[in-house]
Amino acid sequence: MKWFLIVMKKAFVFKGRARQKEYWMFTLIALLIGIATSTIDILNGWMLNPNIGLLSGILSLLIFLPNISVSVRRMHDLGYSGWWVLIILLPILGPLLLLMMFCYDGESFPNRFGPNPKDTLEEATHDL
Repeated sequence: MKWFLIVMKKAFVFKGRARQKEYWMFTLIALLIGIATSTIDILNGWMLNPNIGLLSGILSLLIFLPNISVSVRRMHDLGYSGWWVLIILLPILGPLLLLMMFCYDGESFPNRFGPNPKDTLEEATHDL
């Protein structure tokens, strides 16, 4: 849950880098919350139309911008411009390419988008 809250707090931060764990933990927790809200919508009859319910619609609006920002920062970790996230707009191939890119480990050295987030995390926890 810590990773989800970290990403939510950085909703308007499009600079820097996001490591794999930050992206995937946010995605996993958002998916689990989405399943829970959809279940509640269905059980209570809160469906606005056949495809979306009241709570799941609110959740979608709340995580829309944080999802984009963490995706842009994830692309920065790979050494690519954040504009590469728009590859998802290509039918069929786009989402698959983006998924494949997000599965790769980020650059292990500082790049033009900032220092390696794994190094800065290790330094911060080393001092504790």
